Amino acid sequence: MTRSGTTRSGMTAVIALAAAALAARKLLVVLTVAGSSMEPAYRSGDRLLMLRRPLGRAPDGTVIVLRGPLGAGGPEPDKHAAAPLIVKRLGAGPGRPVPGAVLTAVGASPGTVVPPGLLVALADSPAGTDSRTWGYLTEDTVAGTVICRLSRATAGPAAARLTGAMSSHE
Repeated sequence: MTRSGTTRSGMTAVIALAAAALAARKLLVVLTVAGSSMEPAYRSGDRLLMLRRPLGRAPDGTVIVLRGPLGAGGPEPDKHAAAPLIVKRLGAGPGRPVPGAVLTAVGASPGTVVPPGLLVALADSPAGTDSRTWGYLTEDTVAGTVICRLSRATAGPAAARLTGAMSSHE
């Protein structure tokens, strides 16, 4: 191989690596949990890795990240501010039975299935806010799914002060 061939293949590798890094940056987001609604699985200060993707056919129990604010009666969102990201667990996707804890909130009876395009999101903590308050959510509120926890927070007073939101480090 000539020197120019080596240089050319080296440049190709650098360009390919840069393209892969840019693609990963668009698909992967590091989040920091702020709140206790997902305890004991995740606590305030935990860092999570989210894959940006639509809900698709994710199984119930998948940890999902939602774009907020959610629910009626909340403050009018600032249209110029980035929407907060909220971590919850998929309680039921379209076509699957509505969980019993959510039946009243969505005006359904036992055996009802989640309508197309909608989902039920649940907090792990019984005190957390979720579809028991919000009712059904649309699939387009899903920003992505949690792939893994990158780091575990140490216990501290911040966990008691914060309430369910997440911040992203994009």
